Amino acid sequence: MVEALDTLDEFDDSEYTAYQKYQAFRDSYAGTQSILYLNKDFEDYSAWKQYAEYEGLKVIQTDGDTYIC
Repeated sequence: MVEALDTLDEFDDSEYTAYQKYQAFRDSYAGTQSILYLNKDFEDYSAWKQYAEYEGLKVIQTDGDTYIC
């Protein structure tokens, strides 16, 4: 049992980390959100696009900043 727990401590789930970052980013914006403007070169572009679309947000690819409104 200890070996399994040691293995879990070393496990890096980048998709879960990306989701946590997305949630924190989304929660930092107040009010009703309907559009995510997502920079095309953003590190977690595909993951964030998927999360936003799942939540019903329209995703617009941009060359500028990433933000929600």
